[in-house]
Amino acid sequence: MKRQLKPDFETQETAIYQREYPPEVSDLRNSKKTPENLPKYYQVFEDRIGFIPDLSILDMLFSEGPEAKKFITKK
Repeated sequence: MKRQLKPDFETQETAIYQREYPPEVSDLRNSKKTPENLPKYYQVFEDRIGFIPDLSILDMLFSEGPEAKKFITKK
């Protein structure tokens, strides 16, 4: 997914779980957007079952392709 979305920042995986990180580390574990403020995007079966918010990033990537990056980086 990282290759497809081409984020303009570096990511790094941790080897061990840490409850808290130092201030210079961006800890995004609790920054999940709520379904109410997520942008609506094309979904394959939306015409039959309606838009379903808060699915996986794969759903958005498969539905929107390269355009998915615009949805993710929207503030």
